[in-house]
Amino acid sequence: MHYLNCHIDYFIVSIFLLITLVVGLRTGAGVKDLRTYAIGHRKFGTAALVLTFLATEVGGQGAINLAGFLT
Repeated sequence: MHYLNCHIDYFIVSIFLLITLVVGLRTGAGVKDLRTYAIGHRKFGTAALVLTFLATEVGGQGAINLAGFLT
């Protein structure tokens, strides 16, 4: 029975990766160079870019350290 469950897990992960690949190829069809890819066709607002930068800079380790100081 365990053998069957293992294959179901691989099947689910494989289907997910295949769907992700198809969506990525269809969405990225208009991207011609790295600059277009990096700026996302200028579809991101300032708030999204600032929040992405802050999430990268603060990170999980900073939140864990802050929680340690508060206890």
